[in-house]
Amino acid sequence: MNMSNLLTPEEVAKELEVSTKTLYRWDLCGYFVPEKKEPNIRLYDSHVVGYWKVILKLDRSLKNHLKLLDGLRDRLNKHNLEQDYIPGKNLKLMTEEDIKHFSEAYEVMEKWSKDYRDMLNAIKEYPESMLKATTEKY
Repeated sequence: MNMSNLLTPEEVAKELEVSTKTLYRWDLCGYFVPEKKEPNIRLYDSHVVGYWKVILKLDRSLKNHLKLLDGLRDRLNKHNLEQDYIPGKNLKLMTEEDIKHFSEAYEVMEKWSKDYRDMLNAIKEYPESMLKATTEKY
């Protein structure tokens, strides 16, 4: 085992943007176990940390992505423009407020689309990170 590839819990917590308590809980559950574990010593393999960093980034991106979609759905539901066509009766015109809300919804949709492309690119990198975590370990 190459000692230069090992990180302390504090370094890992900073890299993954979680607390050291979270790392400890993950260890107890068997999710993310240190490479070297002795009384008062916990060290993590840097390649495995890189793998987890990608997983957490994807998880956070997905959660943010879903929040944007929920916000977009709520915004569009508030301003439903569906109208039944009745011959001889004029359709209701969009108000300034309707236009404003649809414009804001469009901006949210643009952000959603960009975040989605970023997430897809991160997923493309995922197999490479996983390969590094498993093959460069020893």
